[in-house]
Amino acid sequence: MTPVGTELADRVLGGWLGRIAGNMLGKPVEQGDHWTRDRIDRYLRQAAALPLTDYLPETAT
Repeated sequence: MTPVGTELADRVLGGWLGRIAGNMLGKPVEQGDHWTRDRIDRYLRQAAALPLTDYLPETAT
């Protein structure tokens, strides 16, 4: 593979990996109409997780 081909392949792979990571991180809050912006904000405030710097935390129930 040429250097240009290698660079392009690396960029395409990086794009796909970024897309996959973004999709997996968003899955917990993609349950139809349940997770609205307001509900996510209340959840994060209750969990003392604002500003959000990591995964969504589990709250003790």
